[in-house]
Amino acid sequence: MRNVVTVVLGTLLAAGCVTAEAASRSRAQLTAGHIGCHPEDIVTSPVTYGEEGAQNWDAVCKGRTFVCSSQLSGSSGVTIVGCSPKVE
Repeated sequence: MRNVVTVVLGTLLAAGCVTAEAASRSRAQLTAGHIGCHPEDIVTSPVTYGEEGAQNWDAVCKGRTFVCSSQLSGSSGVTIVGCSPKVE
């Protein structure tokens, strides 16, 4: 089941208010429930941006890599996050 979370990370990053380390911790917190690892066990890559504002990143936990993405859902201000095992 995919969790729905509100994310203001992109805005804060664009404004320069969040350090890279804080952004990585935030991505780890968003990722945790989707991959079954605690945030402190997750290492995330920097975000890349796709079409229509989608954000993409890799998350590594205990030797397993997952591809994660987030997308703003309509005008509600809610961002949907999903992760899947990376295909090698």
